[in-house]
Amino acid sequence: MIAYITEIVRLGLGNLALHKLRSVLTSLGIILGVAAVIVVVSIGEGNKRSALRDIEALGATNIIIRSVKPPASAGGGGTNSFIVAYGLGRRDHRRLESAFGDDMVLAELKATGGEIRRGGNRSVSQCFGTVPEFIDVANLSVTSRGRYLTQSDLDQKNPVAVIGHEVARQFFR
Repeated sequence: MIAYITEIVRLGLGNLALHKLRSVLTSLGIILGVAAVIVVVSIGEGNKRSALRDIEALGATNIIIRSVKPPASAGGGGTNSFIVAYGLGRRDHRRLESAFGDDMVLAELKATGGEIRRGGNRSVSQCFGTVPEFIDVANLSVTSRGRYLTQSDLDQKNPVAVIGHEVARQFFR
């Protein structure tokens, strides 16, 4: 067996010595091909890390899924129903909780926009209906004035509003 392997190695080295240019070009092709693959993978990995660093710099750590009512179809032929089912349901919510953890998924976020008025001041802003856990999930903080929602606010249905810094500055100097 050892004699057989020795003979194969001797023949291989003999063929390499016999066809030097072919051997050098083949080796060069293999070396440059492997180097090209390494360079392309390195560039891709660097771009990925750069993009992730840019996203982290924006502070984007949450995924917000918004449910939008689909437009009514113009053509007839469909069945008429007074109930339109769209968006995420309870089953979808349970799947998200199992994937990300039940402490990281909030289903009670409702967004609406409108005009804010106080005296002569007017502004357009967004309003979010949410739950007390949103402050932890969204990594928010409250300044020294005021507080965030509590569970007792929800239980007692207190009319509570948490306003942002810009709205507070504009309306409550």
